[in-house]
Amino acid sequence: MIEYLTLKNPRELDLFVASHPRGHYMHTAAYGKSRSDYHWSCVVLRNNNGEIYASMSLLSRRVRMTPCRIFYAPRGPIFSNLSEFKEICVAARDYCRQQGGYLLRMDPPIPEDDPIYPRQIRVLGFRIDPRDDYSAYQPRHVYQLSLLDTNEDKLLASFHPKTRYNIRLASRRGLIIRDGNQRDLPIFHAMMRETAARDGFHPRPITFFDDLLTSMGSNASLLLAEKDGNVLAGAILIVLGTKAWYAFGCSFDAGRSDMPNHLLQWEMIRRARWFGCSLFDLRGVEGLPSPLNPAYGLHHFKQGFGTRFVSYLGQMDLPLRPWWYFFIRTLQRFL
Repeated sequence: MIEYLTLKNPRELDLFVASHPRGHYMHTAAYGKSRSDYHWSCVVLRNNNGEIYASMSLLSRRVRMTPCRIFYAPRGPIFSNLSEFKEICVAARDYCRQQGGYLLRMDPPIPEDDPIYPRQIRVLGFRIDPRDDYSAYQPRHVYQLSLLDTNEDKLLASFHPKTRYNIRLASRRGLIIRDGNQRDLPIFHAMMRETAARDGFHPRPITFFDDLLTSMGSNASLLLAEKDGNVLAGAILIVLGTKAWYAFGCSFDAGRSDMPNHLLQWEMIRRARWFGCSLFDLRGVEGLPSPLNPAYGLHHFKQGFGTRFVSYLGQMDLPLRPWWYFFIRTLQRFL
């Protein structure tokens, strides 16, 4: 049975997402509630017992100067096998068409070397975009750390020696990690703006982080690295089910030599273990892990925590109204 959910009736969706091996916090109704810049809805499939077995959460908004909407399924859909994947994609396709959609976009965490799904994705009409920079909605490359069958000592020992040294250096220099809250968002956002200027990206508005922390509730934590009462760096940790994500991070230029970002990462990893997580996701990087990559510094930082480099298939677009798809793509080149 197909059901369409809104923020008024998400029911047990978030429990399903949290318990599913492919679950992701961006697929929850809680995250959808935080995205006031989009309209949130979700297509779910239920079995004969009324239990959800597949879902696709959708963020949508109207495209300027057109009657059309773009639909985006962040890190979705959620499914267990090829049959369910096809079924939920077809159901979502039909729903988006009915709602005036001209494009359905998704970026499921399917490995790029998967032998099965790429063919089905193309049969369904999706176009796979292999871009690996931050111009895509979600990064195609991420670093992940397994927390299974290990303790803190073993985890620390698995890190690069320089990373261990920097973590201990931060502690020796008097840095501490404290929990933040909404009252700390102005300084967190000031760090984010400085980080954006340093690294060349556009920072999200402070309201985005306020809405995220409010909507995700106890699943989201704002952590701040301090020295002598001065904030040096910050990060947002999100935990859902058995997974944890380093969702956002930033720092002031002053104090970076005290290694606050190393200590923050270690604290987030420790907390993920305390929450019973089996996987910690350090999120995205641009390009491949090569010293020739101008963005290799971030690769090197995340590699230091004993992580595994993971590449997904990438962003996927399904044109729902080919004429409008062509017109809007042409229009966007001139805007």
